[in-house]
Amino acid sequence: MPAAGEEIRECIRVLRKVNLNLIGKVLKGQGQFVRLTHFPQGDAYSRETPSKYYCFARREDEHRPFHLFLRAKGMTLGYAPVLDATGRDWPAVDHVWPSWPTNRWLTTMVRLLRPQIATLVRARDEALAARRAGHQDRDCEVLSETPIDVDAQIEAVPRLQRMSWMIRAFTAAFVVICGLAGSAIADPVAPISARYAQPTDRYAHNVLGDLRGFGALEVTIAGGTTLRLVLPEARVFEDIAPRLWDIDGDEIPEIVAVESDQSLGARLTAWAVLRETDGTHGMVLRAAGDFIGTRFRWLAPAGIADFTGDGRPEIAYVEMPHLARRLVLVGLRGDRFEPLARIGGVSNHRIGEGFITGGLRNCGTGPELLLPSADWSQIARVTFDNNRLVAADLGPFTSALALEAMMGC
Repeated sequence: MPAAGEEIRECIRVLRKVNLNLIGKVLKGQGQFVRLTHFPQGDAYSRETPSKYYCFARREDEHRPFHLFLRAKGMTLGYAPVLDATGRDWPAVDHVWPSWPTNRWLTTMVRLLRPQIATLVRARDEALAARRAGHQDRDCEVLSETPIDVDAQIEAVPRLQRMSWMIRAFTAAFVVICGLAGSAIADPVAPISARYAQPTDRYAHNVLGDLRGFGALEVTIAGGTTLRLVLPEARVFEDIAPRLWDIDGDEIPEIVAVESDQSLGARLTAWAVLRETDGTHGMVLRAAGDFIGTRFRWLAPAGIADFTGDGRPEIAYVEMPHLARRLVLVGLRGDRFEPLARIGGVSNHRIGEGFITGGLRNCGTGPELLLPSADWSQIARVTFDNNRLVAADLGPFTSALALEAMMGC
């Protein structure tokens, strides 16, 4: 949602630079606007998804609204245009005709206003159920409506995400509750230790040498209670070891891990331990980044620190250390790890090794990462400066042990 808000404002900005607006761009070259006529002519639709939209007014005094639809072809079972009650989005119209900014604005507006649209869909269905004529009542034009304030919604999203992530987490797919289910209001609990369990060969990537993938995560909390989270069959933890890192600055660490999917490759995840009001405990997915997108593509965490100086921790990892060799810096935004900066030319792992080389240090001038160069011939010192990652050469790389000795300043 935060990214949607930024994109909406960007669409408006580029149109204003040339004195255009969202509707004007769609109507340009379409002739005079005529009531009960679709604009643009032939509608705007995507060849890749069932989405389409057009401008249309029934009355002379009606503002020219956008009408968003899903065409029958390609519509999935139970998909209620534009958004169903489960919160699935209107697929993107991802091309430049009739207007790239308008297409992007409509797509991201649906994402930004997801809560209101889901409520409207439910209210629509209730209104239809209460009317005898149902869909054939042509005297009824509006079944549900709500006012919106786009700027207020954009400003409210980060605050609401911070407040509600724990409640939403209990409805997520991967939730493990120890004991009977209780209230959805829960408090975070600090883990004492964490380890991977249930070694498995079901994901035959094998880049970590003798370390296999793992099907479960075990976490111990105060009092000796051990919680276990078991992944679905299609996923494993593909990692050296879980890390107890405080990703949101609340002084209660989460468990940061690398999770790999049979089809989508790796992603960065963070798991939290929560205590319900009835005293039971559970592990939930606190945050996750995007999967790399391809099977057998991995990432190796490098460190956590406030690299940007905004008072919030960021996580650095090397994406595909054997192929792309790209360092990625991500920040927590709600319940997602969003990329903030990238730089190529570095690595921190070689195929077959059961450890990660290099890492984080702070010698009094701020956090910096010491990593091997992409070809493992040099040592790179990477810092964050002027909103970007910057690399400097510290000399030849001789061994992982020699690099480890440099971590102490």
